Amino acid sequence: MLPLCAVAQVSVTGQACLGADHNTLVEELSNVCKAGDTIATKYPAYFCDFHYAVAFNTSNSAICIYRGDVAQERVKAPPKVKEQKNEENDRKFTGLSGKVF
Repeated sequence: MLPLCAVAQVSVTGQACLGADHNTLVEELSNVCKAGDTIATKYPAYFCDFHYAVAFNTSNSAICIYRGDVAQERVKAPPKVKEQKNEENDRKFTGLSGKVF
């Protein structure tokens, strides 16, 4: 494969890393694949070297060249906000019949 732009981050090994059944995603192959292997993934943004072509399929996954590690997020998620207790939501609702819901 030829790089699409700039210089590729990894050298292509020419090996497929798809598991014993030849259709296993890289997410399930924990540390078996090496940088430059051809892989299948549901998360190309994290695992693919985009200096090479990435093929997408109808199974909502991609075949690509493995970058060798998991990419970091460019935009960090905001910190979680603690849920404030709302007394009104905690009160039980009593209907017209007097039944508590």
